Amino acid sequence: MTRIPVRLEHDAIADCVIEVRFCPTSGSTSDLLPGLLYREFKADYPEIAKTAEAQLPKQVREINQALKAAPIVLLKGARGHVGIADEAIQLRYSRPYPGWPVIKLQAQKLFKALLDTGLIKELSRVSALYTNVLTAGRDQFDLTSLEVGLSLPGDLARRGPGTSIRFEVEGETSISVVQIQTGATAVFNQGSAHEEKLTGLMLRIDTISTEKIDDLNALMLSLEHVHSDEKRVFFSLLTDGTTKALGPIWS
Repeated sequence: MTRIPVRLEHDAIADCVIEVRFCPTSGSTSDLLPGLLYREFKADYPEIAKTAEAQLPKQVREINQALKAAPIVLLKGARGHVGIADEAIQLRYSRPYPGWPVIKLQAQKLFKALLDTGLIKELSRVSALYTNVLTAGRDQFDLTSLEVGLSLPGDLARRGPGTSIRFEVEGETSISVVQIQTGATAVFNQGSAHEEKLTGLMLRIDTISTEKIDDLNALMLSLEHVHSDEKRVFFSLLTDGTTKALGPIWS
């Protein structure tokens, strides 16, 4: 069994997205939600912005499942933003990662406010998407920082740049979609005095609940499950050396 630390001193998290998908009560739900949620969260997310997807006709978004979950309005704050789509809502944080207790509390406040609007007919799923950039390898094309191998037959030689791997991991109450990409670069706080650049191996894990969600309590329980499953998959994929380089705190 994989040993999972309480936290990491040097986490590699570049981005975290908590998402709930739902069936709205009407086609006007996504038009009403931004105003209702802004009144509740304007202290945390004072800026309102529309995305490129908002320019698409609603009829186009309705026939594409991916577009149904793509935010059309953002409530933006200093420590993240809320994305509101036709049939989904997202809570997103980029680096620096504030920690799971902070995210969980904010997610509970957001999801309660969402359900209190009375505009949600049914909750369909909750997911946690974590994107990490690992820098413990020899270079940004080194796969040996993970317990994952890629071999080619005969005398074929793998070229480092552009290596991409995708697979799914099934859990008891979730499915994790894992993507690995070499040569990844992420820039944070670009142009500011706190600008940070990470170059390395991208490990993205999107863990999606398969549990039935009836109310806020069930939603938060499922969120806790997907977070735990995402951590299990993440640490299972790391070598001992990579985990050690991240500075694990065990208790």
